[in-house]
Amino acid sequence: GSEWIQQWREVSLEVREREAIRAIHRGNVPTTFKYRIPVEVSKSIDGQEYTLRYYASQDVLSIGTDEDFVRLPLSPPALALLVKAHQCLLPTPRMVDQIHQASIRLKPIPIPPSAAMTSVAEFARHNHLIEEQLRTLTIPEHTILAGHKKDVVIHKDLNAGHVALYGWHEPNGKAIQPVYTKHLESWVDYSHGARFIDRRMVLNGQTVDAASILQDSVLCELLSADGPVPIDTYSTNRTQILRPLSDVKLVIQRPIETHSGERFSVVIYALPNGNTIEQTIGRKSLTPEDWRFSIQNIGSQIDWLRTQANPTNLAVVYVANDLLSWPQWRRQHGGESLELIRQIFRAIEKSFSQTPIAITLASHSGGGAFVLGAIEAWDRIPGNVERIAFLDSNYAYEDEKHLSKFLRWLNAEERRYLSVLAYKDYVARLDGRPFVSEAGGTWGRSQGMIEAMRRYGIEFIESQKGPVRKYAAKQGSVSFYLHQNFEEKIFHSVQVERNGLIHALRAGTDLEEKGYEYLGEPVYRGQ
Repeated sequence: GSEWIQQWREVSLEVREREAIRAIHRGNVPTTFKYRIPVEVSKSIDGQEYTLRYYASQDVLSIGTDEDFVRLPLSPPALALLVKAHQCLLPTPRMVDQIHQASIRLKPIPIPPSAAMTSVAEFARHNHLIEEQLRTLTIPEHTILAGHKKDVVIHKDLNAGHVALYGWHEPNGKAIQPVYTKHLESWVDYSHGARFIDRRMVLNGQTVDAASILQDSVLCELLSADGPVPIDTYSTNRTQILRPLSDVKLVIQRPIETHSGERFSVVIYALPNGNTIEQTIGRKSLTPEDWRFSIQNIGSQIDWLRTQANPTNLAVVYVANDLLSWPQWRRQHGGESLELIRQIFRAIEKSFSQTPIAITLASHSGGGAFVLGAIEAWDRIPGNVERIAFLDSNYAYEDEKHLSKFLRWLNAEERRYLSVLAYKDYVARLDGRPFVSEAGGTWGRSQGMIEAMRRYGIEFIESQKGPVRKYAAKQGSVSFYLHQNFEEKIFHSVQVERNGLIHALRAGTDLEEKGYEYLGEPVYRGQ
């Protein structure tokens, strides 16, 4: 441990954690981290008696040998990658309390705040202080150690790119650190600890997966004081949060493991009306009020694409505004909105200034107003934009403003794609009534785009698969997928949820509908 610390003490967080992950995968961890101690919980819920046993690491994550190790704080993305690889999860605050009650209770040793508290040297110093305390105690074999670190915990109410911390209990059981969710994920200081819990648990004598407990509206009480909790609170992305304008927020997610020497493919995803970034990234809906978290699942679709053949450095930029509506945002800013959109793109490009990028402009619902605004803002669509994808989002399209720029961009190079997903929305009913006109919805706009392109000599080949009519042109560079909606239902978000982003990013390529089906069962479930 001391040798590893000395070798990597002066490098960046990203480099240090890359090397830590490699070392941990090789098994360079002490027995106190490998060893699992059972923790038993009994509770009566609605008249039913439950006994649950789960298995927690004896100590927090450490690196090194039994004779020479250091307790090593890591960021949430690194921990997410490791717990997934080891079939584990991080604890909830209630589990931290339960573990502390079953443990040898060490006394917290706070170090006065300073600029050094995130340094590897401070990690090592705090580890030495803990070891000095342990030398004064008699520790029974196979006993959990707790109280010496704050725990990184899973929590459902956590903004993207942040970390939840809890614990650092006094010997009397009082937690010094209440649940705290304001730190960015990049804040990793000496006080943090990561305790791994096996996903395999035993409920009333039956082996179960932790998800079946934590995500159940009743059984979650055994392990959570806050209702159902997603076990995948943290993603394996490094998240950067930017405010290029006072009312615009960017959340940029890059994979923690990248392929050196390759450019980044960057999906710039403009959010639909009424959705937050966290809802757009998505997770399993745990309560009826959570429905917005499971209607797009953009994060899981991006993760699925990363697992496929020919992996690339695939990043995503979620583009949101405080009004939760790009059409409303553009109306509010009026003529100034186009210059503001240019400023947003300059901020994105600056974030990726160290590597070449290929851009996909993608949007759902009202997010199309942002993408079409970008096209209006540019004299010509930039050469590094390789794909433009409308996921039922081209409401604001106008021939006069956009068509010539689309055509010039498409004709400049072969490796450019326009993909449009839409459905016959004007026949759908909401509370028994239509909610868009034949011309005003995405069906009408898409039909208008096709006809306008035909007037400029673009020839479309039509085909049918189930209810979807496909219009393809320019060897697949232009693809429209129009759901004919024979059942007169609302398919606005269904088009996205059912592999919509995956399809929009693969349309026209050799990978179209390889390993997935557009409007089929979501292939990304379980990512």
